Amino acid sequence: MAGIGISSEVVDYFNQLKFSNKMRFFTCKLSNDLSEVVVENSAPTESSWADLEASLPANECRYAVFNFDYESEGAPR
Repeated sequence: MAGIGISSEVVDYFNQLKFSNKMRFFTCKLSNDLSEVVVENSAPTESSWADLEASLPANECRYAVFNFDYESEGAPR
């Protein structure tokens, strides 16, 4: 198999964010040996978009998953 893998921890964090709302966001990066994407950090549900921005390094690549809150006026017609 070629390419970069995704650690099982990334999948676990994604499922926690999606199904149980235990965090606002998490960030990922490449592992030290560049073989897979791994979780770098996560933030509690009271965190904001600004907190996510502050957690990102200025000159390094990161992946982020953020749980936005929004209100909808109903389904489109």
